[in-house]
Amino acid sequence: MSSSLSGKLSIEIEAKSSARSMYEANAKRLYDVPKLCPTYIPKVDLVEGKWEDVGAVVNFHLAHVVRGNLDFRKGKWNIFHLFGCLGSEVILEIDSLIKGKTLISKEIYEHKDDEKLSVTFKVIGGLLMEAFKSFKFIIQATRKDTGCLVRWTLEYEKLKEDVPDPKEMLQFAVDLTKEMDANLIGHQDLYTFKKKKKKKKKSLIL
Repeated sequence: MSSSLSGKLSIEIEAKSSARSMYEANAKRLYDVPKLCPTYIPKVDLVEGKWEDVGAVVNFHLAHVVRGNLDFRKGKWNIFHLFGCLGSEVILEIDSLIKGKTLISKEIYEHKDDEKLSVTFKVIGGLLMEAFKSFKFIIQATRKDTGCLVRWTLEYEKLKEDVPDPKEMLQFAVDLTKEMDANLIGHQDLYTFKKKKKKKKKSLIL
């Protein structure tokens, strides 16, 4: 891997939800993601496997690029700069976003760690693959006395040197996490996750 093409970006977000709730929402209840962050991911399709299983393939429909606060036309998400070197077909696909279509990111559920509360998704299809040879999202929730700290890490390798680092995606991670956190807090009755307790074996009394 060329050091000039590879990169790693990360950001930490304070959340009021518990670390377990945030982890479970991102790792084991992907079908609930559109309910928890409808502004940014209005739809998730299961393409292959089972929702909770490592190896599952899902399509995330990303809508942030056409929202007011992250409109690429205003320069907040300079998607033309990011993919402009790829040719007219890509520009036409991006242009279709103006009509309200979402950007699809096809990802494989690569890894999860129930102890460290970490989950990794590897992008295997969609527009990002037009600019990057590899791209991963790593989301980890760390417990705090009150709430948790959510760390997003982007690991990537660019196809060309003139492709800019995807720094704008960190703001997407911040906004998505804040919306998810607010909905987790607002619906604690529905999204309260607890560790499963091991059943104690009863002694046989003769």
